[in-house]
Amino acid sequence: MISEKKAFTCFLSLILYSSIYTNLLHCTFIQSDSTNNKAPIIDVLISDVKIGLNDAIGLISLPFELKQRDWIYTGAGATALVIMMTADEEIKRIIKRDQKRIFDGEYQKIPIKYGQIEYGGFFSAGIYSAGLITQWDELRVTGRLLGQSLIYSGSTVMVLRWLFGRTRPFLTDNSWDFKWFVPRFRNQAFPSGHATVAFAISTILSNRINNTFVSIGLYSLAIMDGFLQIYNDQHWLSDIVLGSLIGIGSSLYVLSREETRNNNSWKERSLKLIPTFGGVKLIYEF
Repeated sequence: MISEKKAFTCFLSLILYSSIYTNLLHCTFIQSDSTNNKAPIIDVLISDVKIGLNDAIGLISLPFELKQRDWIYTGAGATALVIMMTADEEIKRIIKRDQKRIFDGEYQKIPIKYGQIEYGGFFSAGIYSAGLITQWDELRVTGRLLGQSLIYSGSTVMVLRWLFGRTRPFLTDNSWDFKWFVPRFRNQAFPSGHATVAFAISTILSNRINNTFVSIGLYSLAIMDGFLQIYNDQHWLSDIVLGSLIGIGSSLYVLSREETRNNNSWKERSLKLIPTFGGVKLIYEF
């Protein structure tokens, strides 16, 4: 049986080897004099912090920018989620029929740890640090996007958990047992933090890696983690659904903001034809 300490050591080793591998790739494919054109690390770090703060402000102000159609869609989604809650108890009973516990085993640890915020946070910090130190922008941005998504989605989850105070299914068979404004673990079922973390990470990595097979593997891990949360009586089905939507939504938001920044940066470096009295003027802006 694999101990918790050994599992964690293996995880650290994986991150270490990944960092070494990406470092080697960086040294192999990046021209030796290209780093001379890179900004100092401290400037890059400050810039990334500013980006994170600006995106956070944009996310907070987003509800005030929604149009009537957006609110209609939001209301429809909330209604669908409430309807889904009526099936939570039945889903729990169906899963509990597995008296042999065929899903028990050491392999549970992989998807479950995939959805734990401490591992996700360590992973994103490791990716970001490796990219920052090696001045590999793609790797650094991936780490920053992971960190942003986890912070934004995690903050949302904590507020909702405190607000609703839904009792976890291992303590009750009543899926409508809510203890409002109670910050206790036993009353923090809604939404699922595990699902939020797992789907946030999967969405960012799937977009950045852009490989179909990798995406299938990432989302399979996230789905398995969500299932095990229900299987182990930690969450109701609706907890998982809302948590996954928050994780995916926060990741799509930060990816969209990053794409907008890149597009604006590209527009700033362009050839422009400007009409003049004597003809046209060709200007390259950068």
